[in-house]
Amino acid sequence: MMLTHTFLILASLLAFAPKTRADGVIMSGEGTYYNTGDSYGACGSILRDTDKIVAVSHLLYDLTMPVGDFNPNHALVCGRTICATGPNGTLTVTVADRCTGCKFYDLDFTEGQFPQIGAIVKGRVPITWKWCDDGPVILPPGATTTTTKTNTKTPSTSTSNTKLSLTTSSTSRTSTSSSISTSTSSRRSTISSTTSTTILITTQRKTTSITTTATTTKISTVNIANGIPCTKFGEWACAFGCICNYTNDEFGKHILEWACNPSSVSC
Repeated sequence: MMLTHTFLILASLLAFAPKTRADGVIMSGEGTYYNTGDSYGACGSILRDTDKIVAVSHLLYDLTMPVGDFNPNHALVCGRTICATGPNGTLTVTVADRCTGCKFYDLDFTEGQFPQIGAIVKGRVPITWKWCDDGPVILPPGATTTTTKTNTKTPSTSTSNTKLSLTTSSTSRTSTSSSISTSTSSRRSTISSTTSTTILITTQRKTTSITTTATTTKISTVNIANGIPCTKFGEWACAFGCICNYTNDEFGKHILEWACNPSSVSC
C-alpha cells in the first residue's frame, strides 16, 4: 500500500515537471519534396502526398534511436513538430519519415505541401527551421552550442585644444634668432623685426597650458632734419639711411658722422 502511494506521488510530480523547450534554436539547410506513394514511413504510419509531414535526414533520425533498439518506428524524433520557413512562407509539419539522401539539417516535404515552402519547379530551396514543441535540440555528433554574452563599455574621452601663441621680438642687436628688416629713404628709416609662431596642441584627458610673455622693442623712425634725437637702445644709435652700429671701430665712427648731424644730435 505504501509503495502504491509513493508511486502516485512520483507520477504527479513528473506530470507537472517543466519540459525543455527546443524552440529558439534555428537550423539551416535545404528543403526538397518527394512522392510518398501512400506507403509506410519510417515512423510506421501510412503517408500521403497531402499530409503535413516531413522526413528528416537519416543522420539526425538515427541519433534518436533508443540504445539496442533497431526498430525505426521507435525513433524518438517521430511525432516531433517542426516549423520550417522557405522562400514562399512558413509551414508546420510533423516528423514521420527518414530521408536517406538528406544532409543533417535538410528536410524532405510531401509534394502537396512543398509549394508553401518553395516553387515545385525548383525542387530544392534554402530553408531555416526550428523545433516547435517540447523536446531536446538534436545536434550533429561532436557539435556543441555556445552562448556568448558580450558587455560593451564605451570609454569617455575628453579632448581639449590648447592654443599656444609664442611671440618673439628683437632688434638688430640679436644675432642668433632674429631677422632685421631695413628700409632706406632720404628722410626716414625703420628698424623692426617681429616673429610670431602659433602652435595648436590637441591633447586627450590632459590639458597643457603654456604662457610665454615677450617684450617687444621697436626703434622708432628718426627725422634727423628736425633735430629729433636717436632712440637709445643699450648704446646710442642713429637711424637715418644707415644701419645701427654699436662698435667703436674707425669705420663705424665714419658712418655715424655721415648719418647724424653732430651739431643737433648726440650719438
